[in-house]
Amino acid sequence: MSDAVLLFDEECGFCKKNVGRTAKMLHSPVSVCHYKNFDFAGLSLGKEEASSSLVFVDEEKHCYFGSEAFAKWLQTGGFFWKAVGRIMELSGVSLMAKGIYSLVRKFKHKI
Repeated sequence: MSDAVLLFDEECGFCKKNVGRTAKMLHSPVSVCHYKNFDFAGLSLGKEEASSSLVFVDEEKHCYFGSEAFAKWLQTGGFFWKAVGRIMELSGVSLMAKGIYSLVRKFKHKI
């Protein structure tokens, strides 16, 4: 099992539904956890930050947020998902991913 973890807001219907589905498809060793159940000791991250964004914490305790967190998480899956995650980090694609993530975050309680 990996020391990496994906933190999400379980109160966000979109997040709750899609994080679970994606985790099943990825077959990733990364733990998926609701931010309220996570021990933040040793991280320069608090519940306030984690409550407002998807967060990926890698093995070195680096924190990634939003669409970047999603891309990093995808890269922990198989070959196909690694490729998708890397593509999401390309400049034009990452701008689009950030825009989509912003919309989801803005309307997360309505989705």
